[in-house]
Amino acid sequence: MALAMHLMHLVQMGLVPEDYGIDSQSVNFEDMINLAADLGATPETIGDVLAEMSTKFNPPTDGTTDEEDSKYVEGNGGLLRLKMSMSPEEQAVAAVEYKAWFEGGGGGPQYIIPKASPRTYLIATQVAARRDQVKQFATQLEKGQSRSIVKVTGFSKHSSKAPWDQLEPILLSDMFLRRPATGRSLRCRIIAPCTSFYAMQTVVEDEEGQTFDFSFYNYPTTFDASPQDIDILFPKGTVLLVREPVIMPSQQSDKPLVRVESPTDIVPLAPYRQMLPGTRFETTTYTSLSLVPCCSGLLSGLKINPGSLVLRLNRAEAYMRLDFFSGALYDARSVLVASELPPALRNKALLRAARAEYGRRNYAIARQLFQQHRGSSTNNAEDASWIRRCEDRLRESSTGKYDWAKLFEESQRNSRLDAADYTGPVEVKDVPGHGRGIVATKDIAAGELLMVSKAISMVAERDLRADMWRSALNCKTSSFMTRSQCANIAKAAQTIYGNPDVYAQVLHLYAGPDYPLPPVTSPPSRLDLRPVEPLEPTINLDVGRLEAICLYNSFDQCSLHLAGYEYAEDGDMWHSPNALHLLPSLLNHSCAGNARVVVFGDILAVRAVAPIRAGEEVTVPYVSPDKGYHERAKALQRYFPAGWECECTLCVLDRADGADALKRREAVVRGLTAGPLFQEPMDRLRGFEAALRATYAEARGTHRPALARVVHSIGEKLRADVATQTEALETTVRALVSQGFVMTDATRRDTTAAALKRRQKDTLPVDVTDLSRCMDVERGVLAMLRIAVWYRAEVKNVVQAKRWLKAAQSVVNVEYGGGRELFLSHGAKVLESFGLTQYAETVL
Repeated sequence: MALAMHLMHLVQMGLVPEDYGIDSQSVNFEDMINLAADLGATPETIGDVLAEMSTKFNPPTDGTTDEEDSKYVEGNGGLLRLKMSMSPEEQAVAAVEYKAWFEGGGGGPQYIIPKASPRTYLIATQVAARRDQVKQFATQLEKGQSRSIVKVTGFSKHSSKAPWDQLEPILLSDMFLRRPATGRSLRCRIIAPCTSFYAMQTVVEDEEGQTFDFSFYNYPTTFDASPQDIDILFPKGTVLLVREPVIMPSQQSDKPLVRVESPTDIVPLAPYRQMLPGTRFETTTYTSLSLVPCCSGLLSGLKINPGSLVLRLNRAEAYMRLDFFSGALYDARSVLVASELPPALRNKALLRAARAEYGRRNYAIARQLFQQHRGSSTNNAEDASWIRRCEDRLRESSTGKYDWAKLFEESQRNSRLDAADYTGPVEVKDVPGHGRGIVATKDIAAGELLMVSKAISMVAERDLRADMWRSALNCKTSSFMTRSQCANIAKAAQTIYGNPDVYAQVLHLYAGPDYPLPPVTSPPSRLDLRPVEPLEPTINLDVGRLEAICLYNSFDQCSLHLAGYEYAEDGDMWHSPNALHLLPSLLNHSCAGNARVVVFGDILAVRAVAPIRAGEEVTVPYVSPDKGYHERAKALQRYFPAGWECECTLCVLDRADGADALKRREAVVRGLTAGPLFQEPMDRLRGFEAALRATYAEARGTHRPALARVVHSIGEKLRADVATQTEALETTVRALVSQGFVMTDATRRDTTAAALKRRQKDTLPVDVTDLSRCMDVERGVLAMLRIAVWYRAEVKNVVQAKRWLKAAQSVVNVEYGGGRELFLSHGAKVLESFGLTQYAETVL
């Protein structure tokens, strides 16, 4: 064995001496592993050596994100090697190639018998990968550093709908590459430690001892699981039953693997079920089946002792901690209907049923159950608090009145907030030419709240491991997905797995051109409550369709955070966290929509930003309206058929400027400094302004959004010189007009002294009745505050200072709601930096 280990080290270095009788030109690593095994080395020992050799001869890069050194970002089959630094053109080419590779080429898949790899080789390499992952989890990276893991998604995926009891067994040797084993099920056993770099990966054997790598995605709680958690969930020796399995090419190696996409297509710990009568494995029996996670372990106990109310209550509590509210409620109800139920168990069941109903957003029923618990238990200290929370949620859902300042402050610390859904004066209707949409049921003014939605699933960047960057090349969009987009698909699958009664509502959402159009009606009510059985799923989760639903419906925006100049200069507010909602997903698109969304953690609020007449459709921008015309059009291609053009006012104006002007405008914008633009020399800024202004037709009017950032920066530079303060003010007003803000002073015709006095005292300098064309509202609010500072500090005109301060507050109120309290909280940072905090608290 020592000789074999020595040879493996030499092969790794490419230094195999001829004295050993080995042709160094033809030797490969798999042969050396087999030789080591023949000489007595165990797969585990060989795996340990491989891991040690990987560290010695390929030392880590000190946690850097150098993708050239990342063993998890690699190509296969002659395809482009995936790297996060790929250009958009390279991403598009790779997406086409990988999709064809996974699906079997343009002529359709060629079904061939996959070549199996030796058992020792598969186990040894998996042991090495596991040791590497353990090392990664134990290694603390420097701030800002991470490891990249890239996969491919967006290709056709198989999810089974066949009943478990109608499936016939199949062996790995009878399966074909890329062809799902329709009507069959695979019985296999885990024979190597698991890893979780993107999917859960391990090695399995079937009943004849045939071995393959095994990869399964979207299993609840595994996306960011640690090696220790993985061992508890899927220890070596676990028996799996897989519905209609498929063997697919591997992105990481030339060894094919069994790939499972849907968590409902796999049942772990199957020996506890009668699904596998007479199953026997040819190889040595493993004995670690008693190591199971809490929920599955409790379920195993329930299968052995189905009458155990204590086990059912304990599983309900475990489900609650996973947000499996439907599963928890089903178990709690099962206990409550039991005959001769002891008071202690009844109280526990009442409390868990009440909390589960709260999690399901059935606040009236939850309140009733908490009241019952308070009346029947002496240990009810928390019931009063829960009842108040239920009443708060009921009030929110019926009136639409929320403490937005409090929600904002909580969202700075937590991604998940406690608030109810609300549906205002809107309804779902078939909109001619647009399909299903949402229309107003009455006349609506700017700033009115239209709906509030708590996410079905959401993953924020702060919820993910900072040292692990998981991304995916999406073959549908030909681009990389964000980390939170990738994680949210797994989160959505987990939510449906534990709350199967919401699945019909999610399936009612648009899933793109590859799936039938949904009905034009509202999503249905939740299905009847059903049990959640980890060892026997009660639904068939189509992961391919779920991925498409997340792609076409998720709101991909930043949670509202403290206003500040640095944020405005960053400019791009349209990324992470990622959230899937029901009713808001039915809103149709307009770049200059009459409504916009604002995110507080996992709460999404939709507000009118322009007057909406009764019966008029409510629209929101799907992409940032700050983007150039062609960039918006490209981003919208995923939602609409080829040849479609947005007919919103912004796009119509842009097209009227002409193709050449648009091309020149976008070239200038690409050349702008990414950081604070006001630090550029004045002549350079003036050059940018002139170049951009030349791309707008005179007939367009004053709305010229690409100019706004440059003109704001010129105003900021002028403000630094006492001699140009007045010019700075005028320039800032011009920038606001370019953004789409309408100045009320500029449109008044009555110039009598009385009118001017009344205007100064009673009117805002900015018209806030229609903000639909106003781009980059955060930057506009900051500009209004700077004007207020100038009037208050430089010319001692407190009337004008107050008008502009109130204008900033009014714009924020239309966009975000919350009145004075949210304005002060959201703007605390910038108000303090401008010396306006005390003044704003006094005059507003």
